[in-house]
Amino acid sequence: MNDQSFAIFGGVDPDQIVGGLGGLKKIQTMAYRPDWTQSSKQWALEGQNMFYGTEECQKIGEEKKYAAIIDTGSSNIGVPDTMFKSLQEKWRKSFKELDCVTDDNFCQLMTPCDQVAAQLKPISFQISNQVFELPSEQYLHQAEGKRCQFAIHSNQLKGSSANLILIGDILLRHLYQVYDFENEAISLGLNKHSVGKILMYEAGNRPEDAPKIQLDLDMVGASSEIQSRFNAAGQI
Repeated sequence: MNDQSFAIFGGVDPDQIVGGLGGLKKIQTMAYRPDWTQSSKQWALEGQNMFYGTEECQKIGEEKKYAAIIDTGSSNIGVPDTMFKSLQEKWRKSFKELDCVTDDNFCQLMTPCDQVAAQLKPISFQISNQVFELPSEQYLHQAEGKRCQFAIHSNQLKGSSANLILIGDILLRHLYQVYDFENEAISLGLNKHSVGKILMYEAGNRPEDAPKIQLDLDMVGASSEIQSRFNAAGQI
């Protein structure tokens, strides 16, 4: 099986999953739509945190729990506006010329993505105690010419939906997904064609052989309490 998409109805192909059936992590879905919608099945998972490198993208005191929607119709990842503004600040530490105005949807640079990726850190989503870590080259899109677009953007939905995280193809294409409609659960595992492209691991158990994440200079002197929190989240 190559890296093209496919669907199986009523079964699972364990040969396509890292670790076989044991590599699938069953995650119970959570409700996120108002009661008035009368929707009985909802493909939302419990998002618990988001990191840029080792840094949380929520400020102290902000709500960390959010609904993470498995959005197979989206190519990118949309995050709440507060998280997106935090990401912009962190990206601008590496690229002061980052343009988040010209395009309504994406931040971008007039520099080839292979040069941009080397100066950025991975972005990690902690969902139901599983961490999905995307290296920078996986969330960048090489557009025409030298234009490099960032495929993580602000969720532009309104009202209560503005606080959703929309998980699209830049992560889903790396995951083997099993949708259990009857039991309202989704099982996720790393697809074999994505070995070495992203990381998936239990929170607090980042693989020892995973690439090290460079700390910012202002983090080197961080308190032991903060460092312990990063280690507990599995980010270092």
